[in-house]
Amino acid sequence: MTKPAPAPTGNALKKRHFYRFGPFRLEPEERALFRNGKDLKLTGKPFDILLVLVKNRGHLLRRDQIIHEVWSASISEGNLDVQMTKVRKTLKEKYIEAIPGQGFRFIAEVTEGFEEDSIGASPPASRNLTAWRSVVSIVIVTASGVLYLALHRKTQTIPQDTHPAAVLYRKALDYERAGDDDQAVATLDQALTQDPSYKDACVRAAYLAYELGQIPKASGYLTRCKATEAPDEALRLKAQALSQLLADNTIAAMELYQLLIDRYPRDTDAQYRFSEVATSLDRIEEAEKAVGVCLALEPENPYCRFQLMYIRIKQNRFDDVLVDYRSLPSGIRDYPWFDEPVGVAFWGNGQLDEATKTFERLSGRRGLHGT
Repeated sequence: MTKPAPAPTGNALKKRHFYRFGPFRLEPEERALFRNGKDLKLTGKPFDILLVLVKNRGHLLRRDQIIHEVWSASISEGNLDVQMTKVRKTLKEKYIEAIPGQGFRFIAEVTEGFEEDSIGASPPASRNLTAWRSVVSIVIVTASGVLYLALHRKTQTIPQDTHPAAVLYRKALDYERAGDDDQAVATLDQALTQDPSYKDACVRAAYLAYELGQIPKASGYLTRCKATEAPDEALRLKAQALSQLLADNTIAAMELYQLLIDRYPRDTDAQYRFSEVATSLDRIEEAEKAVGVCLALEPENPYCRFQLMYIRIKQNRFDDVLVDYRSLPSGIRDYPWFDEPVGVAFWGNGQLDEATKTFERLSGRRGLHGT
């Protein structure tokens, strides 16, 4: 059986053991399984079975071996099959290979590591705490090169009419550009009060709610305006892709974003969204290509610049992140969330004082509203 990676040593840090595969993160000590940052509430014997399979990834485990590891007693193989079905339904994707008459093999590529956090330290303000923890794990366990990024950003097509709803929509984008998603959502709600069928506002609000971890609210926005049936094809595909993300169907969302960039290659928002999901699925070459297209079309796009920094973090190219940041056009350097990848890059380079200062600056932005 595969031996776990040795835990890092040191009295000043606490360690969080994890396994990562695809969009999943498995934490043995916490007995938790996350998909794209969402706790899937897998417990009991199904969790134990998954953990045994992951620990022994790539190896065939006989049915009696699994029973011995999980139950330490004699139980019927029918019981094992029932619990295994629960595991497979939770994962949805085909990560477990069944060998008829023999046993099971976990076939996904797995990265194992230890996330280290300073004891008593608070993580920096972030749009997604789980995403931050994933980033830190990359810095500490650089050999893994794995980062799930749940930070969602875009470039918007801004309606230029003077209707009150359109004016509020543009104001909401200003709030988002200033890093204040809560205020952006509140302003989009005002726009939807003015025009309840304003599909652009519904989709934008749905994405922001998703980024804030407000999944039911995000679904509500899509349903409210029937956004997945929007006559504008590009907007409809974005809504449909988000609907798949909300249902934890990352692969299906990726397929929709692929269709989107194929049909609308000059849509920088589409290129960004594709790159973001491709990064989460470890399809780095595709992610880098899409963000490159975005920046070729719009060199000062802060969201695609932000995404490129995280792709380079995933590649452990910390110096490149810092060079990119220092060379940013003056028009976009004030985008507040650049502090996050820059802080991680400092951390990855061992410049802990600079990393601390950067994260403290980011934390100080908490609660600030755009103007």
